[in-house]
This record gives sequence, C-alpha cells and structure tokens, in this order.
Amino acid sequence: MFKLKNNTPTPIADKEFRELIAPAVPPRGYRKEPEFLAQFGVILPDRSERPTYDAQTQTIEPDVLPTLVGGEWVLGWTAVTLTADRRLAVASTECQRRIFGVADSTAQMNMASAAAANMLTADQMTAYQSGLQWIAQMRGTWRGLAADTSKDITADANWPTCPTAVVALAAGF
Repeated sequence: MFKLKNNTPTPIADKEFRELIAPAVPPRGYRKEPEFLAQFGVILPDRSERPTYDAQTQTIEPDVLPTLVGGEWVLGWTAVTLTADRRLAVASTECQRRIFGVADSTAQMNMASAAAANMLTADQMTAYQSGLQWIAQMRGTWRGLAADTSKDITADANWPTCPTAVVALAAGF
C-alpha cells in the first residue's frame, strides 16, 4: 500500500494504515477495496506484466514505487543493464535456483544423511553420486557463463542437464 501526498506515493505499512483509519473504522476490520482506501489517500496498485527484455545484457527488477498510467496506479518494472558484477550475481542465483529446483536444501541433507548411513540401494547410491557430479558441473558453469556476455544465463542449453535418475531420487526425499 502507498499513501499519496501531493500525488506522490510513499510506502505505508499495514500497521500504519490501521492506525490511520482507526478513528473511522471499527476494530473488526476493513476491506482493501480501492474506494475505501481512497478515503484515506491510500492506493493498492496492481503489478504490471513483466516486459520483454534482452536476457543476455539486461535483467528486470520490480519497481518499488508505483506510477500513474492511464489514470491507474501501477507497479512496473525497470530493465537494468547487467554489469559484470551483476551478471555474476544473476548467474550464481540462477545456478542455485536450478539446483534447488531438483533438490532443495532439505532433500540434499536427507540424501547425504541416507548415503552416509548406508541406507541407499546401489542404484540410489549411483544416482546420488551422479547428483553430486551434476552439482559440481553446475558450480563449475556459472562463472564462465556470467563472463560470456554472448550467452543467455537463463537458457537451459547453457547449463548441464540433470540426469533423470537424480531427479527421481531427489523426488523421494
């Protein structure tokens, strides 16, 4: 939510809003409907659709303040040119997202514990070891991918493929 002052939005926390409306609204609650909020100079803008952008040279970040578009307050997006440091951060985050997409931290800990306790079958142990190799490949890929500005960090073709046995094993944990 945002409070409008001289038609300029500033963020307002839910607690602050409740304090603002307390004299006018019974303690049982309120509805976050535009007409109601407008009585107090407060808006709850919608988020616009993600724009298209060049994933090799840019990223998009959500705007923190809304803008007035066609008479409606909207939270938009800003395209940001990827500096070398920013590309490193984006590639690192993408690597982590892809690994956790197969096995989150809990699944990884549980698989490691099962392997250490010799509780995996031979096939499961082979899949577990393949998973460790895949993670090492992933970690070995992201820095080079970040450095090569001709490559799209988000393209599947630029990342090692996770073996299907690893996906199946991780799904059980």
